[in-house]
Amino acid sequence: SSTTADFLFQFPPFSYIQREELEGLASQAKIVYYTEGEYIFQEGEEATGMLYVLNKGQVNFYKSIEEEEKLTDACDVGDTFGIRSFLSENPFLVSAKVVQEALVYIFEKEKFVSILENFPKVSLYFAAGQPVVRPEKGNFTDVRKELSQSREYPFLFREPDVIMLPGTLEVPPTCAGNENE
Repeated sequence: SSTTADFLFQFPPFSYIQREELEGLASQAKIVYYTEGEYIFQEGEEATGMLYVLNKGQVNFYKSIEEEEKLTDACDVGDTFGIRSFLSENPFLVSAKVVQEALVYIFEKEKFVSILENFPKVSLYFAAGQPVVRPEKGNFTDVRKELSQSREYPFLFREPDVIMLPGTLEVPPTCAGNENE
């Protein structure tokens, strides 16, 4: 469980948990091996009450659109998935399919209750869901690029649309304090 804790500690929301608590949580993790082509869960299935973390391999997410499986996202090592269903207890909105043999940590909801109560940053992470735009890393650049350029999905942002703001925004002197003039 110490190696599980070491792995989890590298990634949010687990990086927000104190080491001792994380060790306890890690010791409760179920470690499941999936082969290529297996589904971890399928769209429309009842919530399992489980939270999933990818340790190795690759998992893609698909949604049925006009009887065809359309790729909607890819999971990178260290990503937590199944969050929406885990929190809402509603059926899964997408299918999680293993595309490269995967090792997955699975946590039961009960094990998370005290974590959510004691570590507000973890609750916030879950409330916000995962970042809308993640840095490209791992072997998934192609998948992310394909997704970001797709016009079929109702994305809030696409990678090409993201504008980097400068660190400081200076107000031009002509605008400052002249409302009363």
